[in-house]
Amino acid sequence: QKQGTSELKFRRPSSTSLWVLQQERDQQKDDAKGSSFMESMSAHADLSTPAGTGGTRLIARVREEEGSFKAELTIFLKKEGFKEDKEMRIRGPKRKDKRYAALDVLLLKKAANAAAPKTSSYSDGSREYMGARARQRELLGKDWTEADCVKMEKEEKLKLDIFYKDVEDLSSTAAPVVEIKVEKVFKPVGPDWAKPGPITTTPWKGNWLVHERQEMSTGKHYPAIWFDTKTGVYYIRSSTTRTGFVTTTPPNKPDIHPVIFKGGSASVMSTAAPTRKDDFQVILQDLPKTGRLLKSPLVFLDMPAAFCGLFDGLRSSGAAAEFCARNFHKHLLPRLSARHTAWEDFELCDVLKETVEALDQALLASQCLFEGCSVAVMLQIGKLVAAASVGGTRVVMKRRGKPAKVVVEPHVPSDPDEARRVEQYGGNIADGEVGSNFRAVGEDEKEEELLRIRYGAHCFAVMGMSPEDVKGVKDIKEIRKIYRRKSLQIHPDKVPEHLKELASIAFGKLDAACEAVEYMLGTNNEATRTLVGLLHRFDQTNGIMNQQEATGILGVSNAAAGESVVNSSTRTIHKLLSTSVQDEVRRDVERGEQILKEAVEGLKRTWEVPPPSRRRIGCTRGLGLRDLKKPGPAVRCLPDFAEVVEIKPGDDFCIGMLSDGVSLTLEEVGVAMEKQWGRPKATSLEICRQTRGKGGQQPSVSATCMYYEHSEPEAEVKPPKRVKTDGTQVKVKHILLRHKDIKVHDPDIRPGKLASKRNLAEAESTLLDVIEELMKQDCSNFPQVCRRISECTTADNPITTAGDIGWLTKGAGPADDPILSAAFSLKVGAVSDITPSPRGLQSSYESGSFFLVFEVEARGGGVGGL
Repeated sequence: QKQGTSELKFRRPSSTSLWVLQQERDQQKDDAKGSSFMESMSAHADLSTPAGTGGTRLIARVREEEGSFKAELTIFLKKEGFKEDKEMRIRGPKRKDKRYAALDVLLLKKAANAAAPKTSSYSDGSREYMGARARQRELLGKDWTEADCVKMEKEEKLKLDIFYKDVEDLSSTAAPVVEIKVEKVFKPVGPDWAKPGPITTTPWKGNWLVHERQEMSTGKHYPAIWFDTKTGVYYIRSSTTRTGFVTTTPPNKPDIHPVIFKGGSASVMSTAAPTRKDDFQVILQDLPKTGRLLKSPLVFLDMPAAFCGLFDGLRSSGAAAEFCARNFHKHLLPRLSARHTAWEDFELCDVLKETVEALDQALLASQCLFEGCSVAVMLQIGKLVAAASVGGTRVVMKRRGKPAKVVVEPHVPSDPDEARRVEQYGGNIADGEVGSNFRAVGEDEKEEELLRIRYGAHCFAVMGMSPEDVKGVKDIKEIRKIYRRKSLQIHPDKVPEHLKELASIAFGKLDAACEAVEYMLGTNNEATRTLVGLLHRFDQTNGIMNQQEATGILGVSNAAAGESVVNSSTRTIHKLLSTSVQDEVRRDVERGEQILKEAVEGLKRTWEVPPPSRRRIGCTRGLGLRDLKKPGPAVRCLPDFAEVVEIKPGDDFCIGMLSDGVSLTLEEVGVAMEKQWGRPKATSLEICRQTRGKGGQQPSVSATCMYYEHSEPEAEVKPPKRVKTDGTQVKVKHILLRHKDIKVHDPDIRPGKLASKRNLAEAESTLLDVIEELMKQDCSNFPQVCRRISECTTADNPITTAGDIGWLTKGAGPADDPILSAAFSLKVGAVSDITPSPRGLQSSYESGSFFLVFEVEARGGGVGGL
């Protein structure tokens, strides 16, 4: 066995038939074609050909030794009196880069080839050895640069990035030697690898393992990664290569980081519609488990991995928010599952952006396409946390003992850049809200005219010209007359002082519209009439394109015929475009094209499209809202991101995602987070309750809070001798409150307690008051509060053990048991978060544990406590 290799080489008896030897050599060559370096070798044959013409066998390789690389050339010398060839090894100097060592290999091989005898058909290898030795001495004092490598690659027409290990050429003139290789079998990273099925395509014949994915819609498995157990190389599909496969980096070996994550949410209904739910929250505390259940394995993610989302409904409706909450995972999990390498911080932002945009497209194609919602999302993978927001939601971050700060601002009309884009694409802003085709009511006719011109969606609307007015124009000079008449009415010098700014904006827009209309009528009268007819008809639909409106625009009743009409009308209005066309004309022509496409889409909708109950929204970005995105993106779906946070040792912070209904100042939000630190559910309730406490007519209010803590594992402390159990245990006391949604009979309810009539929100509010009452006296009043509030029979225990549910053993119940998760996330003397359980809502107080250090500090990953 050669030192440093895993191959065993045996010489067969010389009596073996030559045809058998030849057959075995051919089989070896066929097997070698499957390896990546042999496939590449076919393009660079001079690295593995025999030296000279004498049949001397050579082995060229690059060795890695303690972080450095060396070239090695092995020459087999034929000596008289010896049955075996003698191996002579020549090694180059140490190199820091593989490419430099590969360059040494190439030069050593070329020197051996050059020294081989040219006239004789036989060589004992000595000349090749001396030639390579001479080149070795030259290499000892040579330092390579990248330029040398590039130059050699051009001269030799090869790539130095390809390295060869134990590649031999069995020359036909050499002794008939057959090598039986006992090769190392590589193992892939991660679980769930399996042998390919009989119909699974592999890069080539060999020993392969595949890692499969599963389609969420069909449930069918398909191979995603191929692993060659012979070479240890991973492959994925590629349409750009000859074989249809390309090498890829090894999968990420998941790390489990000592990060504690707690998440909770709360919402309060609108005062105008207390029974309507406008906001929805999603908290996935264990993404790998969720992915496994939903057919998207996430075995290469660092742990812990979690996702939180807040979906805030717009237009006084929760239809779009509910759609997004139910379908977000369908777009996020496949993207996470498709990635097998480690995640960088910018890649977390990219996957969130792609997911939000894909969800928006799905919403625009659904039956609630004219509804909308704002979205705030958080994605944690290992020690990295990324957060993003679209619309009126905002993201707040606070570190313990420090003031809170807004890390993602809401997208509101008061932002000048956002307002400029809204007006550019035909939207308008009034009273802090965004809408389309909106006619503001002014104090008098002059102000109304100014508002109409400013918020005109296209140049004909600005000029106040209908299709009949355009059709009646006989001379372009008539357009200039209309312009003069209107300009005298709205000129800044002709309006009161408080309207001068509005008049200045409207006057500039009127001037540009006049030039655009003159240009279009002067270029092509027919195309102008077609365009103004489209724009005017679409204005009458108020952006809600159903089958009836689409039929009126296209003049046909089916989508197939509509396509031909669109093509004809598009060619007609394109005649208005030229190389010198102004922006207003180009924008209106593009708007006409989008209207035609929207009409075709309207013909395809077989369901009834109800208009939204409320047209205007208080943000400039959002999901859905098709009437505000088509034909021009007055509202768009483009998330903004917070700086990705890396959780470091000693780091302790809270991230809050707040809906646009939360009217608290940044300081008030920070106080609520500090007050309920470590209890995300209680923190969210505190924020919602303080907002509602301000009174008045209020929309729905929602908050989702996440607490993060980096905690290195503590050394185990041996339990006292009196402890007779090997499991970790804690002793807890709890307070139980039921609500009317609990339908299961509970035999442990205190006698005399009737079925609760309180709803879930009232039960949560009561427990929040209980937590505040306990914290004021450091839980010394727990027995009295428990006796007064709790509905569990444990409240009737003696006063010192009121609410005591005994010792709980870690791991004794289901992994997702909320009681165990909450109990083992507490420190001694701490109060848990509000925790839902099959019995109702609970809050707990940990009174002690056997292991005061290890067991109490070994925290679970649940939401709050008992």
